[in-house]
Amino acid sequence: MKSVQEYLEILELQDELTSLNEFELKDVVAKLTPEAKTKALIQNMGKSLNKRDPIKSLQRIQKLLTFLPTMNITKVDSYMKKKSSDYTKFKRTADTVLANSITGVNDTVRNFASSFLALTAFVIPKDSKDSPDQNLKKNIKTFVFKVRKFMDEHEKEQDARFSKEDLPDLAVAWVIVVMTAGLAAGIGTGIVVVASAISAHIVIITAAFFLIAGAVIGAIVRIIKG
Repeated sequence: MKSVQEYLEILELQDELTSLNEFELKDVVAKLTPEAKTKALIQNMGKSLNKRDPIKSLQRIQKLLTFLPTMNITKVDSYMKKKSSDYTKFKRTADTVLANSITGVNDTVRNFASSFLALTAFVIPKDSKDSPDQNLKKNIKTFVFKVRKFMDEHEKEQDARFSKEDLPDLAVAWVIVVMTAGLAAGIGTGIVVVASAISAHIVIITAAFFLIAGAVIGAIVRIIKG
């Protein structure tokens, strides 16, 4: 009975997505279903991550995410704006903080990061009483800390594959990928939950995280090709 219900839910979700011309997620949802496929992807992403060699790690992740379509971030934004009146505010907040806190990030990369952080606002630790707004502030703080830490750890490295000017973009992409793996795993295990206002769209949120991870890697492909 459970499998039948899951199938019906998938059909309903695909119908909704098909009707949204600006955001085609039908193929992505299909590839992430059943749940075992998503779990396998998360596990493979985790195995591919090695902070000592971020370039090779991102190259591996890029191969794992080749099933994803080329994405225009405005399609994710457009979809989320329809589901939550707070999304635009969340993205604007994230963009402002990132612009003031991390220098040297390409506008395209920062745009992906702002959408990513706006999405994370709705993914809240299960036992937390934080509102999405409070959760966003914590996630932005964590994100900035992780990006700066990555930059500090790799700033003095003599790696011919990327320059000092590339480091901010590389750091942002790395943190998005790492946090995507963690958030997707958390959603799958129930450690984190999607805010009740958009909880019906949990599969879409998960898919959007993978889409942004793939897109931000694509945005820095020149760097990871060395």
